Amino acid sequence: MSCRYHLLLDVAQNGHLKINCQAAINGDDIDLSAMPYTCALDVAAIGDHTQSEVAGMLSVQKQRVDQIEKAATAKLRRKRSAIVVARLWFDD
Repeated sequence: MSCRYHLLLDVAQNGHLKINCQAAINGDDIDLSAMPYTCALDVAAIGDHTQSEVAGMLSVQKQRVDQIEKAATAKLRRKRSAIVVARLWFDD
């Protein structure tokens, strides 16, 4: 079972588990009760966060958060562009 919003575990398309926590990747023990958040939806409901705060929640470096943010922003821009083109094409 997986949830696309879980911050610690993810399931890859090939069905293998992917660990999203650097401490677990390094082989360190993880105390899930010590994780303040395990769901991205809970984090989003709280409101705005700095990249440093998000890095702490995900146990990754701030630079990795910056990479993820840039990739997500680019993906949203591509989708928005595709929607605009589709509207122009089909609204005629």
